[in-house]
Amino acid sequence: MTGDDTYRGPAANSEPTTAGLVALARQQRPVYYVTYHTYGPYALHPFGCSGVQASSPDFRTLREMSSEVSALMEADTPGTWFQFGTPWEVLYAVDGDMDAWFYGEIGSMGLTFELNGGAPGGFQPD
Repeated sequence: MTGDDTYRGPAANSEPTTAGLVALARQQRPVYYVTYHTYGPYALHPFGCSGVQASSPDFRTLREMSSEVSALMEADTPGTWFQFGTPWEVLYAVDGDMDAWFYGEIGSMGLTFELNGGAPGGFQPD
């Protein structure tokens, strides 16, 4: 539904921000990338759905990247640290996410950081 926090639009890459990012990525073809979302203390790597990682020759490297980075990032609650993994392991299964798109379409490797875990209301901005 269009009012949902997780509404993805009527079609793949239909939203202006996503379309712009996709066009830029196709033009620049980055080796690495970082995306930020809200909310929670997570360092996420591809892939959003269970079972897909078995086909990725880089899964171990992606896992090590997210593990090493999360160990350096203190969460909003003092003394707690970011959790790492795939979205389906630490949150919920997702399809059509930017991590999988960057890796599958461009060959880029990177991470998504979920931030503002302790923010009032969760998602920032509202």
